Amino acid sequence: MKNAAQALVFSLNLFCFGGVALAYPGATAVSVGSNPIRSAAGVLTMGTAMSVPGVMAAPSDQDLVITDIHMGLVSNSSAVCDAFVKLADDAGNIYAAFSLKYTSPSSNSTGNLVRYSSATGIRIPAGVSVNLSIQDRYCSSLSYFELTYTLSGYLSQP
Repeated sequence: MKNAAQALVFSLNLFCFGGVALAYPGATAVSVGSNPIRSAAGVLTMGTAMSVPGVMAAPSDQDLVITDIHMGLVSNSSAVCDAFVKLADDAGNIYAAFSLKYTSPSSNSTGNLVRYSSATGIRIPAGVSVNLSIQDRYCSSLSYFELTYTLSGYLSQP
């Protein structure tokens, strides 16, 4: 009987208080602003746009910490494509760089995806704006070719 009662108490505890706990990293480092979360997403079509100036920016009084980056290449035809993508400021400081490859024997496929997720993140200093750009690219055909991206992070006190 004692084991059954303990199991019942444990089960009720798990049911009532279980679940996923969510928190921002470093409670004292997170901004006290009303909405410290920042994100950006978009699509760059090769040949028409090679950069997104100011894709994310840190305000003058807070750092921006980019914690998640997701990128991928998409095409509508059989092709082999490569792209070197970087996040850098206007002074040329590089904060992140990724090499992406797309190889598809059929149309409407995606290439490799970059999935960066970090507890510490990539720190962008207060007052700095970063640009997303494709530095080098190669595609075996003149087909439609896109870079998709999503960036997210939070503001923190410097």
